[in-house]
Amino acid sequence: MIGTPRRTLSVLVLVASLFRSAICLAAAPSAADNPFAAHNAYPWRLYPKDRFDRALNSGLKHLEVDVTYDPTRRAAIATHDAEPTGKETELGELLTPLWKKWGAAPDDGHTLIIDFKSASPDLVSAVATVLAAQRKLLSSAPKSNPGNFQPGKITVCLSGTGAAHRVYWDSVPADGELIAFSDDTGRPGSWQEDPASYVPQQPVGFVRFISLEKQNFMDAPRSRGDDHISVERMRQAIAAADAGGYRLRIYTVNPGRRTGGDGWNTAYWDACVAAGVHMIATDAYDVARDYWQKRASAPH
Repeated sequence: MIGTPRRTLSVLVLVASLFRSAICLAAAPSAADNPFAAHNAYPWRLYPKDRFDRALNSGLKHLEVDVTYDPTRRAAIATHDAEPTGKETELGELLTPLWKKWGAAPDDGHTLIIDFKSASPDLVSAVATVLAAQRKLLSSAPKSNPGNFQPGKITVCLSGTGAAHRVYWDSVPADGELIAFSDDTGRPGSWQEDPASYVPQQPVGFVRFISLEKQNFMDAPRSRGDDHISVERMRQAIAAADAGGYRLRIYTVNPGRRTGGDGWNTAYWDACVAAGVHMIATDAYDVARDYWQKRASAPH
């Protein structure tokens, strides 16, 4: 694809920023706009058995599951490990209540994030089979013209090992249909002076998402603490992402208890929301739900 010249991108960023500001002034946040994403939402050796259920029942609209392949069962399984132990839940089984709940939801805009722990073709094939069974619920695009995106109730974001994304791309016939989209942008993943440099200059296609660690949005590469969270850096990245059609996910952002245990420190969440971050990955599902409900119900 032909890249967008940097000067043109700068103009697009400015337009997108002004447009977002106008939208923010015109509309109050609603429950349907909830940007929080349930991080690592599956049972695992370090997680409770009800972790997926808690994530799904929290009402968060975006949910992440890590996967690898179990050759014994010939199935994709939910785990944070690259190798199976034989005790993990199969992906197809785990997601059954998600398809039912999100499929019946009155609003769209849900994101299922599948994080590959290996690039095994068997794993990619097993994941594709699970997704194909739910085709009617999923966003899609023709491989021959991946910019011709057809939104569905649920969009699948492929994350993790980028090589697995390329295996998926190669597995789809030239005249076939993409039902999952990548966050393998090829752009820097470390702190950059210019936040717009995180965003590809190519128009969206198979790659539609950007996943970045939260440290990228501090005011300097090695800075720490609430005083160094840069809303402006987030805004610049979001403006560039909006201009290009990308959705930015920041991970993993968890609140801490305030001194004395009086409530939660949500400074980084506040900055993300102020900047219009599309997805905020967190392990604090219920806290995020309550935080957003309070914002959505507040007078504006």
